[in-house]
Amino acid sequence: MWDTWLYYNQGVHYLYYLHKTTGEVWDGISLAYSSDGVHFEEIGPIIQKRNDAEWLGSGSVWRAGGRFVMNFSESRGGVQSIFFACSDDLIHWERLDDDLRSDPDPRWYDDTRTGRWDCIWAIPKPEGEGYWGYLTARPWNTIRGMRFESIGMVESNDGIHWQAVSPPVIDWDAWPQMNVGEVGAIERIEDNYYLMLGYGEWGLGGRQLLNSPEVRSGMYCFVGGSPRGPFKPQRKPYRLLTSNGTAFSRFYPTPGIMLVNHHSIKKFGTDPRIWMAPLKRVVMDKNTNLRLGYWTGNDHVKGKEIEIDLASTTRIYPKTEVDGWKATANRLEADEPARGGIALLENDFNVIQGIILEGYMEIRQPPKRWSGLGIYLEHDAQKHRGIGIMLETRGCTEVAEIDYMGSFNPVYQTENGIQNDEKRSFRLMLRRSLVEFYLDDLLIQCHSLPEKPTGRIGLIFESGKAIFENLRGWEMNL
Repeated sequence: MWDTWLYYNQGVHYLYYLHKTTGEVWDGISLAYSSDGVHFEEIGPIIQKRNDAEWLGSGSVWRAGGRFVMNFSESRGGVQSIFFACSDDLIHWERLDDDLRSDPDPRWYDDTRTGRWDCIWAIPKPEGEGYWGYLTARPWNTIRGMRFESIGMVESNDGIHWQAVSPPVIDWDAWPQMNVGEVGAIERIEDNYYLMLGYGEWGLGGRQLLNSPEVRSGMYCFVGGSPRGPFKPQRKPYRLLTSNGTAFSRFYPTPGIMLVNHHSIKKFGTDPRIWMAPLKRVVMDKNTNLRLGYWTGNDHVKGKEIEIDLASTTRIYPKTEVDGWKATANRLEADEPARGGIALLENDFNVIQGIILEGYMEIRQPPKRWSGLGIYLEHDAQKHRGIGIMLETRGCTEVAEIDYMGSFNPVYQTENGIQNDEKRSFRLMLRRSLVEFYLDDLLIQCHSLPEKPTGRIGLIFESGKAIFENLRGWEMNL
């Protein structure tokens, strides 16, 4: 599978996704459905590319004229256009005539083989008549705020007949402009329009603002007060999903709550598996910034409970016996003001089936230092190496390669950390290659592991007194 999009109707979650049947190109759309948003039943292919098309691209679903409408793109003769299908039940889809196709208008967009015209995301116009649509396009470079692949715009009176209009305005302000972008989705939430764009960050000039330890790519958030913009980068958090292997988030409206879906890409082995990640909920902070949070519907994935005994942890760093480490069944307290520690849980977790780990953590930093604590995921037992997720009191979280000698090599960094001397709840979801970490039910990191995990999980910290309490675990019932 590749890009995913969902539609909710009468208690059922309908999951659509790009598929491959033969060869190396995405050539159709498949469907699965679920009553809880976690356990899906496969229906199978519903739309296949035309014989004269080289490939088929991503889409979305909306309701118009009493029917459901889906759009998808096809490349024919090297030129991409958008086509449509209709359905009465969200399962059986009928292509509409090619005369209804949507093409880029050459007044504003590249309509040649070097152009792009892909995946309309439709929202109702605020005045209540018709729809605005946003899509990945390649505006001519003379348009202010646009560089190479970026955002295009269309409009419709009935949700079926679409006309291209000039692109909305992107105002980068002091933020570094990024060169390649794809439109994920846009929705009006409260009084603003929140636009999710896929980009890649690189190059000199951006590091002062983005504080990036390496090249990043993923989904970023832009905010505007009107459908036409200007859309400005949401300053914090600007990065919604920018870690190894996370891709193409979309909004997913459901009754009473706005959700977000995306897919994650396996990064190790010879099996190039792509997974739909757990659904997430939209969280608006006090400054009307959009963040991603844990969706309680994911509790349906909890199966058999796993007993966890903190008194049975094994300290693997430092190896020497030192004062300041105390452990009972429900509490581990460790004090290392000038270095750190790693303690392995005794459990051998079934990471192929998947596990959820929940508990509480707290860090108390010493004077004139910042501190951190988090989770260690072993992926090489012989070489004593793994991946750590370290939340830090300096206002960030780092994903790093860690070994039993205490080395810490950061590979990713996010904009959210942990406060000093505050007890916080955490949640870890781990299945095969995908790991997600939440703090007080806000998403901190979604990451695709670079190597296969062994099933051993540890607790890590540095520079301070760390407290881990009341850990509980469950096997996933997928």
